[in-house]
Amino acid sequence: MEMIKTNAHQVVPSPPRSKLKKVDGRSNGAIFGLMVLDMTWKLIISFLAPVLVGDYLDHRYHNKGLFLLIGLILGLILGIVVVYYSYKSALTVSTQPKKEIK
Repeated sequence: MEMIKTNAHQVVPSPPRSKLKKVDGRSNGAIFGLMVLDMTWKLIISFLAPVLVGDYLDHRYHNKGLFLLIGLILGLILGIVVVYYSYKSALTVSTQPKKEIK
C-alpha cells in the first residue's frame, strides 16, 4: 500500500511549555488579574455614577426619564473611554522589555 502525497502542511509539535515567565516579580496571570480588577471598578464607577445621578434628577424634577437617558449615554461614552485606556495600558505593559527573575 502506497502513501498518498498531499500538499498539506506538516504539523510541527510545539515545544513543551515552561513555567510562566515573571515580570517584575509577578507572573503574566497576576498582571492580567490586576488589570481586570482595575478596569472593573473604573467601569462600575464611570457607568453607574451618571446613571444614578440621572435617576436622582428625574425623581427630583419629576421628569420622565430624560436625565436617566442622558446618564445612560454619558455612562456608555465613559465606559468606552475606560476600555480604550485600559487596552492602551495593557499594550504598554505587554511591550515593555521583560526582566526575568529567577
